[in-house]
Amino acid sequence: MASDCPTFAPWYAERSAAADVLDADGDAFIAYNPGVITCADYLDAADVLVVAEDQLGYLHNFEAAEWMAAYDPGRFWLLAHDTGASVLGDTLQWVRDNGIGWVYLTNDRMPNPWDALPSYWDEEVAAVSAD
Repeated sequence: MASDCPTFAPWYAERSAAADVLDADGDAFIAYNPGVITCADYLDAADVLVVAEDQLGYLHNFEAAEWMAAYDPGRFWLLAHDTGASVLGDTLQWVRDNGIGWVYLTNDRMPNPWDALPSYWDEEVAAVSAD
């Protein structure tokens, strides 16, 4: 949350600096996942920031923070599980409308919705690639 920025933004920055030291080629890609809207300070330490992670039904209440408009959508990522293929197109449009450039949708469920690709993976790749 934004109120946590003075505490956690420096912590993330330290990890980013460590990753830079370990990345001899300079091609590391750093994504941080607080899973909620935080503050712009987190972007100082990451290439991409996960701004929302939950079941899709809960994420439709998501409101982008005002500060997000100052950044390229490619700096933000949304992760949604329990998402059916029938809402793929509408969900991708909603993601774009909210200024989010990265998205991963799956119909997998808790306790670990990230342990398998969605059954509609080919359709998801095609839909994202069409943009």
